[in-house]
Amino acid sequence: MERSQNQSVQKDFDRLLDLIRRQLNTNYQKNAEIKRGLIDQALKLADHEDNQKAIEAVKRLQALWKATGPALRKEEPRLWRAFRAGCDALFEKRQQQAEALKADLEVNKVAALALLDEVKGCLALSGKALLDAKAQVSTCQKTFQELGALPRGQGVRLEQEFRQSVAQFDRLVAQQLQAAKEQVWLDCLTAADKIRLSQLPEHLGSAASLEEAARRFISSIEHWPKNVLKTLEEKLLRGAGETTPDENELALKSLCIRAEILSDRPTPETDKALRMQFQMSRLQQGLGQSAVDKQAALDAMVLEWVAIGPVATAIYQPLVERFLKCR
Repeated sequence: MERSQNQSVQKDFDRLLDLIRRQLNTNYQKNAEIKRGLIDQALKLADHEDNQKAIEAVKRLQALWKATGPALRKEEPRLWRAFRAGCDALFEKRQQQAEALKADLEVNKVAALALLDEVKGCLALSGKALLDAKAQVSTCQKTFQELGALPRGQGVRLEQEFRQSVAQFDRLVAQQLQAAKEQVWLDCLTAADKIRLSQLPEHLGSAASLEEAARRFISSIEHWPKNVLKTLEEKLLRGAGETTPDENELALKSLCIRAEILSDRPTPETDKALRMQFQMSRLQQGLGQSAVDKQAALDAMVLEWVAIGPVATAIYQPLVERFLKCR
């Protein structure tokens, strides 16, 4: 074109280009401001207490960043690096928290295993040592409950195994207490038997030494049930008493029969008639088979047993065995 004609066209073209550039620059600046706001939000999320919510928020910011148009070419890389650094800080914090949580879970797991081993070690105890371990196991329970979270997949198994071990320990303690309680009553019968031996006519020559042995045994027991010690001392003072051996044997048999009825055990053939007679007598008196505390009744019978006079060992031994089977 002629120069004179081109100049006017060039001016129009340059004016339009400037207009487009101004509009583009305005959009670039607007996009840059939006992205700076997204950067500020990402940086603030790194200090958020709830990391999971912060992660969800930063993912929304990333979606908004993608939907936002570009900034000036020279600014875009710098803005992106700043936004990426804010996101990376949050994800790095999550990674650090995950590693810290994993370490805490492992520490808790080791502590839980140690407590489990401690309780299992108590399961091998018996007698007084087992009873003394109750406080130790109780402390283990409290410590286990205060532990933090355990590793997923292992925590449930560890908790279940710990509860089962504690339950097993409790059962052993209950059995030990019951055995100790029963042993006290067995000691009563043992003491009564030692006194009986000292009161037999055939042991007249060694009566003093046998009585002393009985007294030593009685003194060796720390705790007697109520009225037992008094009954034993009265038996020592009374001696053989005024009842005959036959009367004593009948009294012991009667106690055996009462115990057998109470515990639903059979009576030997030789004493079935005596059992029938006893039951008929109770019916006539209107006593019947009323509900009673079986163990308390059997314990009370021990006191009656102790008070009965002596019989020969050949007679006494099978009777005491019958009586013990009912307990």
